[in-house]
Amino acid sequence: MEFKEVEDCTIYKVIHGSHAYGFATEASDKDIRGICIPRKDYFLSMDQRFEQYEAPNEDTVIYNIQKYFNLAVACNPNVIELIFIDDPKLILKETSWIKEIKENRDLFLSMKAKHTFSGYAFAQLKRIQTHRKWLLEPPTHCPTRDEFGLDPKDPMSSSQMGALNKMIAMGSQLDGTAMEVVRKENAYRNAKMHWDQYQTWQKERNPARAELEKKYGYDTKHASHLVRLMRMGLEILKTGKVIVQRPDAAELLEIRRGLYSYDDLMSFAEEKEAEMTALYEQPEKCAVPYTPDRKKLNELLISTIESYWAIQLANQNVIKMMNCMGDDIKSQYKE
Repeated sequence: MEFKEVEDCTIYKVIHGSHAYGFATEASDKDIRGICIPRKDYFLSMDQRFEQYEAPNEDTVIYNIQKYFNLAVACNPNVIELIFIDDPKLILKETSWIKEIKENRDLFLSMKAKHTFSGYAFAQLKRIQTHRKWLLEPPTHCPTRDEFGLDPKDPMSSSQMGALNKMIAMGSQLDGTAMEVVRKENAYRNAKMHWDQYQTWQKERNPARAELEKKYGYDTKHASHLVRLMRMGLEILKTGKVIVQRPDAAELLEIRRGLYSYDDLMSFAEEKEAEMTALYEQPEKCAVPYTPDRKKLNELLISTIESYWAIQLANQNVIKMMNCMGDDIKSQYKE
């Protein structure tokens, strides 16, 4: 869909990210997210498909309401928080349809938050550890096939490698020579991918962020996100609330500026993961259900879409009626 059509059918639009959390800096981008209800043919047609709109050259994403519900019911950290933003300064557009969804937003919450929030947090941790290794022990050169005992003139195709790896995963036995070649190919390709990722990181990293990494020995921005995600996940399990406007915003900003040592961060991640796991293993102590009520959410989704389409159809009929009227009758309606 084009921008104008997306704008017209958008029922909700907010500023999220660091501005919503309360620790934005002058350098922080303004991230905008929204929900829209496309025309009926985008749901029913064989040819029309629409999941989300991404604005070129800016960080704006508008989700089809159907996709939004699927992501939110899975407790996706980047998505679930949108309907828990209540600050009027952050809400760019809010309609009656989204207000009804917000009234029922707790239906989306479940113990799935343990997996999604800790999963996203440990993705940040993985990046921190990878970047730290690059800082302390940077790769010195692009790996070659020779180094791995492979013929430089006879590389195996990706499709061949994929087929062989699938056979091994399914328990098929390859002869010793073939197995050794596959092992060497995998090792080489992993090393090459690691080198390519290092090169991309070197070229694209923000200069100010690079200075912080150099000073503290790890990526402090990733650290602040890790801490926020772990705390938000625990809050959902303990209180049944998604606290977007962070009461710990000042501390999170200081973490981004290097408050934690690398060892402090590792200890924090280990401690909070253990706390979350212990809580997850005792469902009776959690403030949210084990799984969300998909039946009620489906009913909410269907009723919201049908209500929206009904209003749109009524508006179209009024416009058609007005267009069929004479100018003298139109003037009476305007008066």
